[in-house]
Amino acid sequence: MGVIRFVTAFDEYRHRGWHALAGALELIAGIAIVANPNIGYTTLAILVGIGFIVNGIGLTALGWGIREVRRTAA
Repeated sequence: MGVIRFVTAFDEYRHRGWHALAGALELIAGIAIVANPNIGYTTLAILVGIGFIVNGIGLTALGWGIREVRRTAA
């Protein structure tokens, strides 16, 4: 998924850097998991949890942005 996000980041004009950064981080995490089969469920759970937290922060910021757009439009 990281490779796909990284490559498609260059098709986006807005927030290209953030998409490329997220893709690179996902790619590094994927390589770490595949390269070390003894990584354990705990480390995998931590990586997934960090991903969920970052995704939640991004969605919260998006919600606040949409709220401001709605206020401006009204």
